[in-house]
Amino acid sequence: MRQRGTDACGKAVPEAAAELGGGGIVAIEVKASSAPTPDDARHLAVLRDRMGESFVGGVVFHTGPHVYRLGEGIIAAPISALWS
Repeated sequence: MRQRGTDACGKAVPEAAAELGGGGIVAIEVKASSAPTPDDARHLAVLRDRMGESFVGGVVFHTGPHVYRLGEGIIAAPISALWS
């Protein structure tokens, strides 16, 4: 698991990324916004583009009530979904 910052090449990385048993990558961003935009998922999109088929999916957790798509393989979901 990696935390937000930059990688060895100085490129931005998402807040958290985990490698699954089969080598797939899942990435997470957390925003205080109730309605994140695709711009809020830009680090996830960069990772998706760099990882190709290894990128399983990304989620931007937020304070709002709705789940919706932010881009190919990336969704926005309420952080409260973790407890419900």
